[in-house]
Amino acid sequence: MHQTLGMNLHTKYVTLFNLFTDPEMCANPAEYLYVRSTNIQRTIQSAESNMFTFKRNCTINSLVDLWIPQAVDEFQPTSLEFICPAIKKYDFFSSPEAQMIYTQYSQLVTQAEQIFQITNLSPVDLLVLYDPLIVRYCHNITHPLPPNIPNSFMIELDTFFNRIVELSYTWNSSLVASPMMNIMLNDWMNYIANPSVNPLGPKYSLFSAHDSTVGYALAFLGVLTTLNLGDPPYASHIEFELWQQGSNYWILISLNGEYLSLPNCGGILCDFNKWYKSLPLYTPQQWQVECYS
Repeated sequence: MHQTLGMNLHTKYVTLFNLFTDPEMCANPAEYLYVRSTNIQRTIQSAESNMFTFKRNCTINSLVDLWIPQAVDEFQPTSLEFICPAIKKYDFFSSPEAQMIYTQYSQLVTQAEQIFQITNLSPVDLLVLYDPLIVRYCHNITHPLPPNIPNSFMIELDTFFNRIVELSYTWNSSLVASPMMNIMLNDWMNYIANPSVNPLGPKYSLFSAHDSTVGYALAFLGVLTTLNLGDPPYASHIEFELWQQGSNYWILISLNGEYLSLPNCGGILCDFNKWYKSLPLYTPQQWQVECYS
């Protein structure tokens, strides 16, 4: 899926938009490309697979240097607990909102206990079960799980998971998403402030992380609830495009190839400064205060 995505992105930005040419990219990849991944094997493999086909016309399909950041750079509440105590303090899955959903799906816990012949399961345990079960249900991949799991249970579990996970992405989304967004926006803001002095940097940047990273980003951007997406599916991706016309700058954002209608913009094309000022973005200093308050 990521190899297909890499080919599609190459077609869009190299072939159609002519952002740069293959010879330029192949000769000087670090000048045109920036690749960054969280330090998780599957997210690293996603970046590698994507770049393998994005650079398929190069004689040597070597990656540009793959920079692996610390966990704080990803929109992952669980990985931020030791860095940002407020994430754990305001844990969504222990919140009153989550408890209401648990109550509505309490029969799932009973069914799971019967299927797995175990007692004292909790709704949070169902969230942990979801990944291996849904892989089997959707892709017919054999796992060491009971063979007689009813489809009706899986469908209900999928509904429960997507409902509670989507709601969790709105919980402290600014606190969780601000570190990464600051990293992404820093080069753009410096360039726009003084383009004659500050270079824009590589024209194409790839950040590889988890599905929850995409979810928190969409919530932060104010578009998640209108998408009815649930948990973003495998190989989901958000594209941020900065466009320039003279001294004016515009932002276009798409999810899985479909441009999004941005809040406060009245459409898909948004004045960059207007969009930037509308973001519930914490500065690094504000983020520190919130984390330890």
